[in-house]
Amino acid sequence: MLNLEQLDDVSFEELVEASLTELAKLCPEWTDYNAHDPGVTFLEMLMWLTEMQRYYACQMTEFHQMRYLELLGLTPEKVTPSRIVSHFQTEEDYLQLPENLMVYLGDVPFQLEDSITLTNATPMLAYSLDDTWLSPKGFEPVSDDNLFYIKLSPLKINLNIISLYFSLSFSYPAPKVPMRKGFIPQAIIKVFLEEQGKWLECDIEDETFGFAQSGFLKLKLPVEVSGNCVLKVLIQNADIFPLPTITSLYTQAGCLRQIDEGHNTLGTSGRAREMLEFSFAYEGKNVSALTFQEIESGCDNEKPNDAFARYQVERFTPSRAVTQEDYIDIALQTPGLRADNINVFSDRKGKVCICVKPTGERLTESTIRNLRTVLFQAKPAGIELEIVPVCMYHARIFTSLEMTAWAKTADIRKLILNYIAPLQENFGLEFPFEGIITYLKESSLIKNVKWFALQFTDGRTFIEKDKLKLPENGLLVIDDVLI
Repeated sequence: MLNLEQLDDVSFEELVEASLTELAKLCPEWTDYNAHDPGVTFLEMLMWLTEMQRYYACQMTEFHQMRYLELLGLTPEKVTPSRIVSHFQTEEDYLQLPENLMVYLGDVPFQLEDSITLTNATPMLAYSLDDTWLSPKGFEPVSDDNLFYIKLSPLKINLNIISLYFSLSFSYPAPKVPMRKGFIPQAIIKVFLEEQGKWLECDIEDETFGFAQSGFLKLKLPVEVSGNCVLKVLIQNADIFPLPTITSLYTQAGCLRQIDEGHNTLGTSGRAREMLEFSFAYEGKNVSALTFQEIESGCDNEKPNDAFARYQVERFTPSRAVTQEDYIDIALQTPGLRADNINVFSDRKGKVCICVKPTGERLTESTIRNLRTVLFQAKPAGIELEIVPVCMYHARIFTSLEMTAWAKTADIRKLILNYIAPLQENFGLEFPFEGIITYLKESSLIKNVKWFALQFTDGRTFIEKDKLKLPENGLLVIDDVLI
């Protein structure tokens, strides 16, 4: 809020008393200050008006607040509706629910964003046309083949538009932000329709961004189909990435937006909870529905005072230097990114380097492009950003030592690898080899260490008196331990 000077700080009685004091100086012949004097009555009326003017002058109305916001170039955030995906069912063979259909969840109005065709067709999935058709629940696509099949039956009408909602679960943490326009899909999804022994490609609108998140695949079929509809889903990407598990596949799902016929919304107070059952009638036919996944929770109109408070936080909060943790937190918001480790360093003033050790073999090209999008949208002005690759330094360890009678070579090898593990898991560490000599000598499995050496594939060798320093984007990979 604005820090305004308090103008209404004098009471009516104080104004009257101050005025009478001044009158004694200005008009000494006026000696009767009692309430019956007409002049005193007139003076009290003037002081009452003065008090009212001071009160109104101290008030900050919403009109004044909005004008001040305009001077600051600040616009309060507008109310936005909540959105939730719902599954619809009917006992009829066919029912077309139109776009913008108004339904009520309790007393709260919602509109259907897109038209839906309800057909009671049951989706089944298979790895090949010769395999058994399976329920979508828990179906795991095979990443080696990068394709699977969907069968919809029975279709008792001719259709050329099909909307499929994929509810997906992932073996890795989900991104902190949903993928949206501007992000690169992690794979290209193509869908083909089987028609008289041929596979005809469908026009597709992919809201899953290559199975990176749950969402709709909206298909426009090349021909109208009825009866059994068989679709081939092909996942094209030059990179290898883990495909998610399909927990559910809905053919009769649609997104509801909390808005009434006048395009008014209740904001956050209009949210619908997930797994809420409701029903309605359309054209005399009963439809039952279930909400199952919220897409947006909506927000309320920002009040002028809240806008002023946000302005103060954004403009007047003391700034601090951006830290390594800030860049790491930003990078972790990248959709599709699965990282074991992230290092942030600088090789010159004004430049920040980001190095990511991915979970798996390598980062996919689409993930790198999305990482660049996230980082460059959030980076401070004047900072140069570079995403640098991981350098893997392969080496072998050679050592000569005296073991105790009960010691096994495998135990010694495990002992050495445990000690050297930080170099294989963290970037740019400095490692004195004298430490591992002391560590091995203190073990009950070893009597004495004669010598110890680490040799890289390029021939460089480090012995116990040396100190190893890896680059900031470097990780050590121990290929073998020779005892």
